[in-house]
Amino acid sequence: MANNIKDYIFLHGILFFYAICILLEKYTSSFDIGSYEFYLFYIIVVIFLGVYAISWQQVLKRLDLNIVFVNKAIVVVWGIILGYLVFSETIEINTIVGAIIVILGIIMVVRNQ
Repeated sequence: MANNIKDYIFLHGILFFYAICILLEKYTSSFDIGSYEFYLFYIIVVIFLGVYAISWQQVLKRLDLNIVFVNKAIVVVWGIILGYLVFSETIEINTIVGAIIVILGIIMVVRNQ
C-alpha cells in the first residue's frame, strides 16, 4: 500500500507540473511574437513539456492506465487555482461546483479499483 501512495503522489506531482506548464504557456502568450521574452519562455515551455513527457511515461509504467487518465482531470482544478493565484482570475460558483465534481469523480474511480 505504501508503494501505491508513493505512486499517486508522484502522479499528482507530475500533473501539478503539467499545470505549471500550461500556466507558462499562457504567460508566454502575453509577449509579442518575435520578442526576446517570447522566444525565451517558448524554449522554457518546450523544456518543461519534455520533462513532463518523460515523467508521464514513468507514471504509465507504475500505475494502471485507467487510474492515470482519470486522475489527469485534476489538471483542470490546478489550472483554476493557479489561474487565480498568478493571474488574479475570478472563480465563479459554477467553476467551484465543476471542480468538486471532478475531484469526486476521481475519488470514486480510484476507490473502486
